[in-house]
Amino acid sequence: ETVGKHSNENAAMREIYRQLVEEEGLDPFEILVTIVDADSVMSRTYLSWAEASYKRQQDGRRLIYSGPINTYRNFGDGNILVQMMEVMRNNADIFYDPRQAYHPQSNYTLSLGLCAELGFWSVDSIPEDIHTAAKAMLNNYGSLTTMPIPPLISNDLVAGFSDRYVQAKRHQWAITEIAWYVALAQHQPLTFPGWAAAAAAEVARPGSFFNASAVLAGYIGSGWMTVYLVSHWATLPANVQMYFIAGVVAWLVSWATFWLCEAWVWSNLMPQFPIKKASTLNWIVLVGLSPILRLLAMFFFFVLPTFDVLVHAAFWGELSYVCAPKGDQQRGG
Repeated sequence: ETVGKHSNENAAMREIYRQLVEEEGLDPFEILVTIVDADSVMSRTYLSWAEASYKRQQDGRRLIYSGPINTYRNFGDGNILVQMMEVMRNNADIFYDPRQAYHPQSNYTLSLGLCAELGFWSVDSIPEDIHTAAKAMLNNYGSLTTMPIPPLISNDLVAGFSDRYVQAKRHQWAITEIAWYVALAQHQPLTFPGWAAAAAAEVARPGSFFNASAVLAGYIGSGWMTVYLVSHWATLPANVQMYFIAGVVAWLVSWATFWLCEAWVWSNLMPQFPIKKASTLNWIVLVGLSPILRLLAMFFFFVLPTFDVLVHAAFWGELSYVCAPKGDQQRGG
């Protein structure tokens, strides 16, 4: 991985625009460009899906097309907490909530014309995928600008615990996007409805500061309530006990559904990629201990990095670009 994905994309796309549009006179909105990480293994159908999705729209020129995130290429190498975190991230993106605005993660496709309208890439923004999607939403009056498409692009996970924490801090640097929205409201001539729609999508975005705060509050609240109800079980009214049992059953159903969906992904989508699979024992431990591993993974790779970055942004301000230690000798990385 080369340092500065955002600045490298910015320079490359400006040069492509110069050659194809300014010199050859091609229509920039008829040229699709796809951004992929250095460790990406693309589905054979990704580019055709991106082009077909573009052409199916009434006007797809100002949309971003993005497949689900997938970091299973070297899954068997991962620390078990890292594996749990990546399973949660990938599962949530494949089976995303259609009620929320979708955001690209690492790999995505857009027209060269849209690149130019957005001023290409912001060289001082580390979360370039989230920032580019935010600019596209504002460019489209706060509309849903990122269109999910089915094919995967498989990437490597960061296998070690400490390295994964460093990567999590880089991911969570995106919480500073809310400060950018506040600055836009003050310094840019944007109409309020368009700005408010895009800002609301940022507030609701999984991984945002508000989302991390809600997750932390949920853990504290649900943990305290569970301890209280269990410790006072004998004194609880029958209807409260019934509601608690119903909640436990609902959680068990969601847990089983999660792993059934994950089994479907591995049996139907992953065979197309050269995957380093985990052992059977690894899977038994991962699934069996997932209720505990999920809490630990979310704390160490989401909640804690979020507040670590928040303190850094408040008191130091600058964050150097950190290359994710991904890849292996088999792939020359």
